[in-house]
Amino acid sequence: MKRTLSKLLALVLIVTVIGAMAAVPAMASESPSNLNNSDVTITKHLVLIGTEYAPEVTFTYTIANGSAVGGSTGNYPIYAGTLETPITATVAYSSSSTVSDNFTSTDTALNGQHYADGAITVSGITDPTMYERPGIYRYTITESAVSAPYTIEDDDVRYIDVYVEYTTVAGVGDSLTVSKVILYDSALSYSTDGTTSSDGGTLGADDKTTDFTNSYETHSLTFSKTVTGNQGDKTKEFTFHVVADTSTQFTAGDKFKITMTNVSFPEGSELSSTTIFVTGEQLNNGFDLLLKNDSSIVIEGIPATHKVTITENPEGYTQSFAGTGSLSTDTTQHSATATLSSDATVEFQNTLTGVIPTGILLTVAPFAVGLLLFGSIVIFLAAKKRRAEDED
Repeated sequence: MKRTLSKLLALVLIVTVIGAMAAVPAMASESPSNLNNSDVTITKHLVLIGTEYAPEVTFTYTIANGSAVGGSTGNYPIYAGTLETPITATVAYSSSSTVSDNFTSTDTALNGQHYADGAITVSGITDPTMYERPGIYRYTITESAVSAPYTIEDDDVRYIDVYVEYTTVAGVGDSLTVSKVILYDSALSYSTDGTTSSDGGTLGADDKTTDFTNSYETHSLTFSKTVTGNQGDKTKEFTFHVVADTSTQFTAGDKFKITMTNVSFPEGSELSSTTIFVTGEQLNNGFDLLLKNDSSIVIEGIPATHKVTITENPEGYTQSFAGTGSLSTDTTQHSATATLSSDATVEFQNTLTGVIPTGILLTVAPFAVGLLLFGSIVIFLAAKKRRAEDED
């Protein structure tokens, strides 16, 4: 009986410990704890519109002292931060960054897209020796301006509030510690309970944020080949050269998904039927492909600010173009340049038509009839002779 009771008590103890562990909040910033000298990390989302590869890009942030907020009755005091000089933090991406599916957003342009996450690491602001008294110390974190194809989706400024309080250490007495760090998207004063939103113009739960979000806009380029005319050889392969426009060079290590149908490759080409992407370096240098009737290529993920030029050797065929998007064509150079401000398509049409000389049938027909008549007479005479021989 005692053994059974001991086992039961041990089981209860285990369950209690597990329950206590599960009750510990997942985010230290939401519960009082000792964060002294800990790095502060802020999530950075890069939403990839139209591509599954992250670009090679670095975003820069400046952390500086915020402004004090005069507290009204019942509000915690907010002091300016205590940095001697602003500090800088960066977050970098590349084509090897991990990309996830189905970004969640209320913005329909972003929702469901691929995205890559990074971490903005802020060091130094949780050092308790920086502070002389308890209170909330405010810092600003500002993202440096970006240009197309990148967009800052929310405000470029956030507010980092560092919560400093006294804690009593046995045998030592009261000591200043950093207990909480919260990121806000507003510069208002703090409500008494920290949970009520917008009550009397004070910060609350839905003023808190956890991240910065940027988008990366890309588009696809599709080009194809059609051969027409009564002498158009639909099995003939034409050489195409694909290259970045000199005004918009790509980042060498960036990747762009490529899908090819009915395409061949010149001898020595770096590409093959198993190629799934081309790099920025390959686009900058240019590469050749062989297309024939009904061949097509799609290159995805080209930045919205970039241009790509496609040049064909029509080999005596009459060339024309059809397409959609922002295109410029040059019949002298046999080329089309697409600006990827939107998805673009371009169809290269080659025509070769042979014309039968006028009167050829009138010249040939009498000769052909005479030849046929002469042949018939020869056959008739040969048959008559054989029949006479058979009668003898």
